[in-house]
Amino acid sequence: MSFATVLQLLDDLVLSKTGENLSHIQKTIIKGSLEGKTYSDIAHESYLTEGHIGDKGSELWKLLSEVLGVDIHKPTARGILENIQFSNISSEGDFLALNNLHICTDHPNSKEANSPPEIIPTQPYLDLGTAPEILRFYGRIEELNTLEKWIVGDRCRLITLLGLKGSGKTALSIQLIQQIKHHFDYIIYRSLYFSPPLDKLLTKLLQIFPKSAKIPEDTEDKISCILNYFRQYRCLVILDDWYQIFKPEHLAGRYKNGYEDYHLFLEKVGQKNHQSILLLNSQETSSEIAVLTKTNPFIRSLTLSSLGNSAKEILKDYQLLDVDKWDILIENYQGNPEWLQIIAVMIQEFFRGSFTQFLAMNPLILTESLKNIFDKKFQRLTQSEKELIFLIAQESNPIYLTKLLDKQSVSIPDLLMVIDSLKRRILLELKPKNQETILFINPLLKEYINQL
Repeated sequence: MSFATVLQLLDDLVLSKTGENLSHIQKTIIKGSLEGKTYSDIAHESYLTEGHIGDKGSELWKLLSEVLGVDIHKPTARGILENIQFSNISSEGDFLALNNLHICTDHPNSKEANSPPEIIPTQPYLDLGTAPEILRFYGRIEELNTLEKWIVGDRCRLITLLGLKGSGKTALSIQLIQQIKHHFDYIIYRSLYFSPPLDKLLTKLLQIFPKSAKIPEDTEDKISCILNYFRQYRCLVILDDWYQIFKPEHLAGRYKNGYEDYHLFLEKVGQKNHQSILLLNSQETSSEIAVLTKTNPFIRSLTLSSLGNSAKEILKDYQLLDVDKWDILIENYQGNPEWLQIIAVMIQEFFRGSFTQFLAMNPLILTESLKNIFDKKFQRLTQSEKELIFLIAQESNPIYLTKLLDKQSVSIPDLLMVIDSLKRRILLELKPKNQETILFINPLLKEYINQL
């Protein structure tokens, strides 16, 4: 009898007795024990502490002792499970026979008696809510590998995934789930587009987990409850559209009134010990997160840049001509997947797919869809940010920070705050040059501003 079959039988027995399936970590411990591995080996392979695996193992053997009617401990587990595997368990219709004890497995979650066992018995609980269906995913292999390393290898607790609209944050997150889902017990996706208060969000999240206790009333107690689940289970929680809880027309990352407790939630998730990960997708970030990424090794931030050469797959899908000039189009539209798709449709419809004809008209054309994207982004800026963006857009070349400071009448601290805010909105980039700092703005944004 294969390991998968044994595990399925044990899972059915536990479900029949307790109403709950074996968790991912319980299955991992069983598999490791049958392979003769120590707790240290299992912990190392699972990126968990040996103490945590030991605690979970003790709970597991106690559970299986009650379910199987035999006394099981780690030193004896392999021998007992192997004996059960080859001698004591047999399948008889809708019943499992164990030491002459017959247990009915006819419940909604059980498998048909003659159906083949699952090849991968450690599937996580997926609750993707309103996550969009990703029909085509382009590139981002390096970003996927970076996120997997941070999450699986480095055991990060809080990651911010930044990018302008259309850069592919959501698509990357959904693709990431497929790549690392076997490492988790729970995977949950939620959008904050409609700015739910933290208390409401936590209540919805807590309702997903096993209801062993009543959901507390107090928000801080709910945070503690979530953290307990984050310790008990390996969870991946993705919160999309994070920027929607920030105030528009204020410097980047200022929470809306009544949403300040989100900061407490992030602080607890980032600083408390647990085995889960919170991934935030956003078009801007707060100054607190920016600082924590520098000081806390378990908190990271990744900004999505151009798709680079992978963007050619988009142009190929839209059957554009003039392959030798595609690099120009990709550079002009910053390798942004959505922007390239928008402009590729225009080239196909108006120029029969000829990029050469399009380029002869204007290398940077803002469609109505692109203008709407920048309108929404621009509406979130403060007056000071707008004035600074206008000033930089008028320059034909990137401007040196020292030159900008000399030209401004506002105080240097105030100006640096505005620059930092635009940087955290991914509208302004700071680069070193000749031991000084130069400021860049997105070329498409520059074209948008010059048309206002």
